[in-house]
Amino acid sequence: MKSLIVYDTKHGASAEVAERIAKVIQGKGGEAELLDLRVKGAAAAPLGAYDAVVLGGPYYMGMWSKRAKAFAARREADLAGKAIGLFAVGSNAELGDKAAIAALPASLRAAVAASAYVGGRLVFRELGSFERFIVKKVSGSEADSSTLDLSKAEALGAELAAIAAAKKALK
Repeated sequence: MKSLIVYDTKHGASAEVAERIAKVIQGKGGEAELLDLRVKGAAAAPLGAYDAVVLGGPYYMGMWSKRAKAFAARREADLAGKAIGLFAVGSNAELGDKAAIAALPASLRAAVAASAYVGGRLVFRELGSFERFIVKKVSGSEADSSTLDLSKAEALGAELAAIAAAKKALK
């Protein structure tokens, strides 16, 4: 099984989640490559060689990653027929991965084989000035916080590895 983990990250948490998913897939005997959507030209990477594609990014202020959403929309035809995984990182456990699924083109929503909301991490000093202003205004605090649960990323990776292996066995 060959998987591509496509991610957008703002402060590094999504990259950490993507790396953990890749390690799990590799640990299950699969191949996994990472694709950072912040890198120029990354969105045009060929997808034909992959059995599974995991797409993830931050969920901030009521919206899932614009880059991840745009990637799914532009590459809809290339993603068809692949095992699709999805993850969201952020502060809203109720909406996280559900909002990410809803942000996908309709044809891909039903194709999501596994998804996870993995929590989030806030390191106050790493935020931009506007983000610090908003966080302080909303929470009244400048404290760092984390609900990041990498065991959920590991479970997502294991689930996708199993799905992709089953699909491959049917061929």
